[in-house]
Amino acid sequence: MAWHLPETRPSILLRLRDPTDDEAWTVFESIYRSVVVRTAKRRGLQHADAEDVAQVVMTNLSRKEWEFAPDSSNARFRTWLVRVVENAIVDHLRRNQRHQHATLIEDERYVESMDQELESEYRCEVFHWAADIVKKEFSMSAWNVFWATTVENRSIADVAGELDQSTGAIYSCRSRIMRRLKQQVCQFDNLMEDK
Repeated sequence: MAWHLPETRPSILLRLRDPTDDEAWTVFESIYRSVVVRTAKRRGLQHADAEDVAQVVMTNLSRKEWEFAPDSSNARFRTWLVRVVENAIVDHLRRNQRHQHATLIEDERYVESMDQELESEYRCEVFHWAADIVKKEFSMSAWNVFWATTVENRSIADVAGELDQSTGAIYSCRSRIMRRLKQQVCQFDNLMEDK
């Protein structure tokens, strides 16, 4: 997918500090909880343990037990979140005495690798969030054309031949859905801005 997904804007951090902003928390958690779970699982945790880590991270964030200050001279939010997630994983492992993982957090390459994984997971989660909404707006056949040619990366000519449609019709269908997905991602971005 070749479009730019939104950075986590400093304004969402201000919105998340407002305990009455349920909309910001709902969207934030719907994206980031899954990201944290998958990241923890990639670090060797079982699914239930990864869910526990995600719960700790979300609970700590909701209780304001965090100190990220939006500032362009400091690290990006997701870079900071990598450290928060990694600390939660290390704490979990220490409590369960399964591994001695604590020194990994000091390794810059490890943190950079985890930052890239978190970024990738975030992009994937925003795409799936937007796709769940947009899919309902199109016929199943149109969605299948989009999915086959964009996500599965099958050739447009092959899909057109299988469906007995022109390549122009396939391009047009795919373009309409891509446009709506981009709009939905932008809507997510706007939702994260200050009200």
